[in-house]
Amino acid sequence: MVPGDAAATTARAILDNEWLWRLGLAVHLLYLVPGLTMKVIVSGLFRSVDPTLARLALMFGVSAVTVEAVALVYLTVPLAVLENGGATLAALPDTPALVYLATRLFANGFGFSLLLFAGLCILVGVLILRSRLLPRAIGAMMVVAGLCYVVNTLALILSPAFFERINHAILLTILLAELSLALWLLLKGIVIPRS
Repeated sequence: MVPGDAAATTARAILDNEWLWRLGLAVHLLYLVPGLTMKVIVSGLFRSVDPTLARLALMFGVSAVTVEAVALVYLTVPLAVLENGGATLAALPDTPALVYLATRLFANGFGFSLLLFAGLCILVGVLILRSRLLPRAIGAMMVVAGLCYVVNTLALILSPAFFERINHAILLTILLAELSLALWLLLKGIVIPRS
């Protein structure tokens, strides 16, 4: 896919790599299951700290996964166009534009899912800060990561050019926060006090 160039993002190019396209869709769809599971586990870890915030974090996480799954439907448009040996391809007047539009709609839908995921990150960060079950720095980093997701999605909507300039720095900040949390939980774990 070439941003801004519908002709380069053609159904024919996807057809030439159909197996890779389908594999990418399948992997993304299958990723959502462990992704959802982790959201349930992480919010459950902090239920004893504040049950309401933990449930709200879970709701944001489930909503994010739902929106992401629905957005994946857009990536099936090129496959629908290519069904019947490409017969639909010849019947549609502007197939490259349609395929490009579908891929952009997916990107925007994924951005919306990240806005919801921001709620999960911020609330998990707040729960970490309140609980002291993990280092406060990780809690603060998760709040910052959530705010970065908000800025990232709003920039995508309001100013795509600004989004392109800040995207890498924001993603690096998010990676640092989420990786810190994941590594801490994996290597150190936490001991949840019995109620």
